[in-house]
This record gives sequence, C-alpha cells and structure tokens, in this order.
Amino acid sequence: DRLMISYYCGDDKAGIYGIGHTMAAVVNIIWSSINATLLPTIYQKCDENKREDLSGIVVPIMTGFAAVCIMIMLLSPEIIKCLAPSSYGEGMYVIPVVVGGTFIMSLYTVFSNNLLYEKQSQTVTAAGLAAAILNFILNMLFIPIFGYLAAGYTTLCAYILPVLWGAISLKKVTGSD
Repeated sequence: DRLMISYYCGDDKAGIYGIGHTMAAVVNIIWSSINATLLPTIYQKCDENKREDLSGIVVPIMTGFAAVCIMIMLLSPEIIKCLAPSSYGEGMYVIPVVVGGTFIMSLYTVFSNNLLYEKQSQTVTAAGLAAAILNFILNMLFIPIFGYLAAGYTTLCAYILPVLWGAISLKKVTGSD
C-alpha cells in the first residue's frame, strides 16, 4: 500500500498512512498473542472431534477482540494527537479502516488454523495470494482516483476474500455447517 501511495500521492501521504499501519501493527500483536493461546485449544478440539465446541470458545474471544478494535477506532483522533505531530492529523481517518482490516484478517486466522490442522496449507496460501493480488489491483484502480485513503478501504475489501475462501474451504473439508 505505502509504495503505491508514495508513487501516486507522494511520500507525505505515505507517511500519514503509515501511522494507521503502526496502530494496526499494535492490534496485530494483540491478536497474535490471543491466537497463540487459542491455537492449542483449536487443535485439541479438532483432535477430539469436537469442532462444534469451538464456537463457544472462539465467539467470545472474537467479540472481546472486536471491542478492543472498536475502542482503538473510536480513539483514533486522540491517538493521533498524542503520538504524532499535527501535520499527521489526517491519520485519524486511516486508523479505523486499517484496524478494521486487521480484525477481518483475525477472522481469517481462525479459519486458517483449522485448515492448517486439516493439512490444507495450499488453500491458506492461495487465499492469501488472491487477497494480495486483489489488493494490488484495487489499489491501482482507486488510489489515483480517491487518494491515499482508498488504500485502507481496498485492503479491507481484499481481506474479505480470504475470510470467505477460508469459510467455504473449511466447510468443504470438514463437511460441517
């Protein structure tokens, strides 16, 4: 994203967009920690053939993580004021959409964890590659028209693809609803 923003909109806009990615990196660290503690439970339930028990574990965790993401989104103006000079003020518009994209990808990791358990690494790879290609194409189309803020939305849209791909693939592999 930042390379394309720099090319189409300038380095200053890429820097502002980078603020949003910095917050997304913080959110991603939180999710990585949650996922690392969740993964053994997912694999245990899969080993025990009790995959249906996972929703009772995963849904509350995802709800709590969604609350954290929403709180960061709502506090983005204050976060920008505290952490960046006033010239980066536009970054408050970047944070919500980029953090939203990070949340969408966290949903995908729940599916990919299960797919990896089922030895479907090619599916996980294909979904990620498809999202990257879609993001590149959408960025080429929309950044020149709508500016650097479009990159966050195109990324968020592209991240929906692996979530859907993962859900459908997992359903096919496990034969479950």
